[in-house]
Parts: sequence; C-alpha cells; structure tokens
Amino acid sequence: MQPPAYSRCRSQALINAEWERRKSMQISKKVTKGGGITIPRMLRQETGILPGVPVDVTADAAGIHIVKHVPACRFCGAVEDVAAVCGMEVCRTCAGKIAEVFQ
Repeated sequence: MQPPAYSRCRSQALINAEWERRKSMQISKKVTKGGGITIPRMLRQETGILPGVPVDVTADAAGIHIVKHVPACRFCGAVEDVAAVCGMEVCRTCAGKIAEVFQ
C-alpha cells in the first residue's frame, strides 16, 4: 500500500529542510599553526558546547568527532555512578574494589 502523495511530499520537505539546516551549519575553518580550530559560536550554542564544557575528541575513518564529555570509569568504562577521585573518574564498584585492596 502506497502512502498518500501529500505524505511523501511532506516527508521530502522535512528531509530537505533538515539538509538545508545541516548544510548551513557546515563552515570551513583553517587549522592554526598550533593545531587549533575555532568552533563557531552558532555551532557551539546549538550543540551545548559552551566555554568551559569539557569535550572528548576522537578520530576514525569518517573523520574527527567532538562531543561533550561523558564521565566514565577509568577501569571498567561504566558511565553511571561515577565520581572524580584525584583527577581520575571511578565508578562506585571499582572504588569499592580498590578500597578492599587496602583494607
């Protein structure tokens, strides 16, 4: 069963609008001598990456990715119930195991 023609047109219009929005966010920047890139304010505001917010920078075959930092346990990788201890992020479970070693 084919969807009504107006539904296809509306879906295509939404896809086109999203494409235009993303295309308008694509901005070319030059890398500085020190290796830095300034992220335009519009992009930072839209993604919630404001001054002082920690970010994670990763790279893969698709390119370089910048995302807001999510605290994760240094030992097991858990992202729930994590606290910073002496500059290291540790979950409650691993912190308990470490405490057992020193008892």
